Amino acid sequence: MKILTVEKLIVCAIVLILYNGYGFAAYNDSILEFSDNFNSPDGDVSENVDYSERQAGEWAVADEIIDNPTAIITSNRVRITRGSGFHPDHTLNDIENNLNVSCDAYVVDFDGTYNLFGMELKGSDHAYNWWYQNTPDRPVFQIDGANQWNRGSYRNYEWNAYYDTEYNHINTLFSARDGSAFWTACFCNGEPITAGQGNHGTILRIANPFPDSANMKLVCWAGKTSTDVAADNLVIKSVSPTFDISDWSDDSSSLISFAKTYTHAINCGGNTTTVNGVTFAGISNPSLTSNVTWRILNNVNEPSMISGTQSTTISGNGAMLAEDYFTAAPCSTLILSDLATGLVYKLTLYCNADAPDNDIAVATSDEDGGITTLNAHGSNGGKIISIGYIASAKGKFSITFDSNDTTTSNSWRLYAFSNEMAVPECSLFIGFLMMTGLFVRQ
Repeated sequence: MKILTVEKLIVCAIVLILYNGYGFAAYNDSILEFSDNFNSPDGDVSENVDYSERQAGEWAVADEIIDNPTAIITSNRVRITRGSGFHPDHTLNDIENNLNVSCDAYVVDFDGTYNLFGMELKGSDHAYNWWYQNTPDRPVFQIDGANQWNRGSYRNYEWNAYYDTEYNHINTLFSARDGSAFWTACFCNGEPITAGQGNHGTILRIANPFPDSANMKLVCWAGKTSTDVAADNLVIKSVSPTFDISDWSDDSSSLISFAKTYTHAINCGGNTTTVNGVTFAGISNPSLTSNVTWRILNNVNEPSMISGTQSTTISGNGAMLAEDYFTAAPCSTLILSDLATGLVYKLTLYCNADAPDNDIAVATSDEDGGITTLNAHGSNGGKIISIGYIASAKGKFSITFDSNDTTTSNSWRLYAFSNEMAVPECSLFIGFLMMTGLFVRQ
């Protein structure tokens, strides 16, 4: 493997700019529908000025509709007070598959017993809200103002509304991929909200069609009027999740290479092993990862998983990557951290083909992420499933799997995974790096 210094990262970034991912799996396809950074030096955001500097995307230029005229609007962010909200003046009749809405938010002033910050998809027929509150166990998903399922079971430990004066990065996903229903998930700093009960986990299936004539709103509700939430960097994208899937029978087909630059290489539940010169660290207990650069969480966002063992027909050292696994019902989440903001990475999952034959819902936390399904089952020894992504401003990336099933026999199994930087494997640039002394094999 290669060891990266700051100088190497700079050169890698130059290479990525020049080649834009040459020789590397594409990340999710996406279309920027709308973005607004709320930098408005010539007037308040509510006055709808400085459009060309503030906004981008297919919907630009669009007015920001303020629902409550008493909302506090500043020149570089939106402060949403109790009972108020805002949304770009655009009706969502053109979203065919996945909608990804992200923003940065934190509580500015807090007064009262509770406060809520929400992302609301409001149509002519229904309103759907993801709410964050001031304690980890009080987020919730609502339909038309009614809590869905048992509110006390919801969890998210990243939203620190009482004291956090830094922005939390929120990603909300809505998928209309099923005509009779839609799916939704919500992440805060890479950690998903989980409903934490029965067959309701991190990706919720709503038995209603995607709402007609909808608007995407950011809203605030609180116990007293002096509470308000700051919001910034609103980004709305149409996305199409893209996973690369290939068969895996031996070390030569594993796509594991000493020439690649890995940030993570983990064998879940098994022993440490080396495949094609790359060492995969064996982790027997997922709770031991709490102080390192990755976590695997169960249906209540805790690092307590069920371990299992399975036989495999894969040959070579890589067989050890497909024998042991972690799982949880109905959902589990893998979170990577300490990533370089803005750089492109590829997450690869190594799967035993005897995994459950089940289409499992999958969602990722990046701004190009969406909701789709994966099935690791197959007729060959194993499957290799990978996806490219751009690391967020928080330096985190997560992927959550939800079987909508209360049994672990039908839930996702995490056998092994790796995460690599998207450095093009091009002899011209390798030669350049060697000549500059920035490419070192160790």
